[in-house]
Amino acid sequence: MVDARWFFTRCAAVVVVCTIPAGALAQSRGGLSSAQLARLHQLGIPIVGTAALPAGFRVTQANALPGNRSYRIVYANSAGASITFEGGQLSGASGGAKPPPKHSFFQRLFGNVNKTVHPSSNGSSTTSNEAEGQGSAAIVADSTLIGPIRFAPSGPCLRGVADASKAQVRGAQFRVSGCNFDDPDPLINAYRHARRL
Repeated sequence: MVDARWFFTRCAAVVVVCTIPAGALAQSRGGLSSAQLARLHQLGIPIVGTAALPAGFRVTQANALPGNRSYRIVYANSAGASITFEGGQLSGASGGAKPPPKHSFFQRLFGNVNKTVHPSSNGSSTTSNEAEGQGSAAIVADSTLIGPIRFAPSGPCLRGVADASKAQVRGAQFRVSGCNFDDPDPLINAYRHARRL
């Protein structure tokens, strides 16, 4: 027979309570509150935001768009800069990158002569193509989760639609924009750290 005193001293149960700091928990939810995230999950579509909120940014909007088939999450700072993730079945969003136009053999051979690539400080690239008459730069970034994106200037913003054909998340389209940035690095970093929430 086992002595009860020996058993309880040797086999005492230890209960450990782990707490997660509120900031880390909010970061794991892309800065959204549990109530905001629960409302978005009611849409029944993949919810994607950033896991890398730029310093000083917070969620200022997280809601369903009209029709309850898509959503918008806006991250902003006090200086007026913002990053917006929109996802779901978006109206006006293409189903992915447009296929390249068909070119003749000589156009394919010499077609990139007028295209210049400008490296940026964040490892992404900007392109301009005088042959197409665009004359404006675009920034290209990639997310393994929602696919590559080409951010094009639109007023004080950079806007793009992720290429859904190269995304891990299926059945949704994602638009991302960043406004009022002097340097696009926070937008690029937020996009690269897109995660399912």
